[in-house]
Amino acid sequence: MNIIRGLTRHGPVWGPTRLRSGLGILETLLAIFIGGLALAGAVLLYQSAHSKRLANETRQEIEMATAAVRNISSHTSKATITAQTLVYSRQFPQKYVKNGTLVTPYGGQIFFSYNASNGTAINFWMENLPRDACMDIAMMDWTMISRSLNVNWKLDSGGVAYTLAQASADCQPGYVNQIGWNIML
Repeated sequence: MNIIRGLTRHGPVWGPTRLRSGLGILETLLAIFIGGLALAGAVLLYQSAHSKRLANETRQEIEMATAAVRNISSHTSKATITAQTLVYSRQFPQKYVKNGTLVTPYGGQIFFSYNASNGTAINFWMENLPRDACMDIAMMDWTMISRSLNVNWKLDSGGVAYTLAQASADCQPGYVNQIGWNIML
């Protein structure tokens, strides 16, 4: 014999009644875990893209500085060109100028010097680069711009891109890295 176990607005319910509403604790925890994984992946992807963008901005900055030095040196003595010469020439985007000095997209300072003994070349170097930026910049090919590429004064690659192993070995943790270029005028 069937017994009515409950009534709903649609009629009687036969058999045991079991009310279920909402998600259980396991479903909720699983959803939070999956959401956390997706968020962590998005943050890592954003950081990687941001680092690559800054490395590309650094490359453009060096190319602009090289072009500005070549332009200025065509009508003035190369030996008198300083970082302030570039700043005041207005040939350099002002977003790379801070307190009268040239800075990288990472906030570190850019230095350069004229080197007549080295076949009329300009030596650029950047300081205070984070490790990921150091690796990204070192692994770029600079042969069309520079005849020398040097990370933390350890290896002169001749402008050729560092390998991942070389960049990993030479770029140090933290904001302590320096990269230098020797650019012919």
